[in-house]
Amino acid sequence: MPKPEIFEMIHYGVFTFHVAWMLLIVFGTATAFWARWWRPFQVGIVGGTLLSWLLFFGACPLTLLEGYLLKLASKDTGVLNHGFIGYYFSRWFGSEPPTMAITVGITLIGTVSAVLAASWWVERRLKMRRVRIVE
Repeated sequence: MPKPEIFEMIHYGVFTFHVAWMLLIVFGTATAFWARWWRPFQVGIVGGTLLSWLLFFGACPLTLLEGYLLKLASKDTGVLNHGFIGYYFSRWFGSEPPTMAITVGITLIGTVSAVLAASWWVERRLKMRRVRIVE
């Protein structure tokens, strides 16, 4: 079996990717408001994230992977009990974040992304109809 330090290093890579993915979701949603070309990508990013949560019964697969790697590294696996945001927030700031704030934030991002996806889809369908009518 490899040394625990190797699993801890892999964990840091997964952690970095997890943070980058979350930032992509948040800033991607904001970007989709004024950059129409970004909307299909944002739909894929948020849709893929929500689908992965459904496939893992409400758990983020990156959080599960982090917990597993921390366990192999013989480190604290509290990330599995509190979730990614809750665990690192309490670890860095010393208090638990309000669960309602996390839920509202995730719901807001999901709802805004769904509205942007619908507007992109409707806009695309209307453009396709205009092309057919002109032909």
